Amino acid sequence: MIRVDIDSLILHRAEQIRRAENILPPGTQDRSISGKGDRAVWCGAIGQAVFERAMEEYGVAFGTDAVITHDYRVPAGRLEVKTKERSVEPRPDYEGSAYAYNQAWQRPDWIAFVSLKFAPGYDKASAPTLEKYEAGWVMGCIPYDRFSDKAFVVEKGGHLPNGQEAGFVSLNIEYHALESIEALKGGENE
Repeated sequence: MIRVDIDSLILHRAEQIRRAENILPPGTQDRSISGKGDRAVWCGAIGQAVFERAMEEYGVAFGTDAVITHDYRVPAGRLEVKTKERSVEPRPDYEGSAYAYNQAWQRPDWIAFVSLKFAPGYDKASAPTLEKYEAGWVMGCIPYDRFSDKAFVVEKGGHLPNGQEAGFVSLNIEYHALESIEALKGGENE
């Protein structure tokens, strides 16, 4: 796990990501599949900015593709980043999720997971503000084919380890099954 504090540079980069992806332009109706609106867009943008910081610190070269099928191109191939919000610091036995509805178009070479911890006084229902998160953790990554083999299905309405009910069918994997982001260097690190 790699901890990344949410600083002004992360927030600035997240704003750039949110504007570039232009998923929910101001004043428009939420057309996202999840129906989570701008809160989900902001969560994902912060997660990507956290992941970019970690890739820079660990020497993983990357290019931003920002397309529906994947977020980045790294030496090991196409990469999709999934982000989850938490009220506590993540642990290796916690789970990362990829919603099943994405599986029709998201088949990257690698999938990576980030956890964001809410700042005091914030939760899932809080508006997407600059102060919403205090830190992020890059939990790791895994080749997509291996993720598909190891992940388990959580049905909509199913009980999650955190006591909540799943809002969508998802493929989940425990973080301890993930690899270091240095694996994204591909042949460079062999």
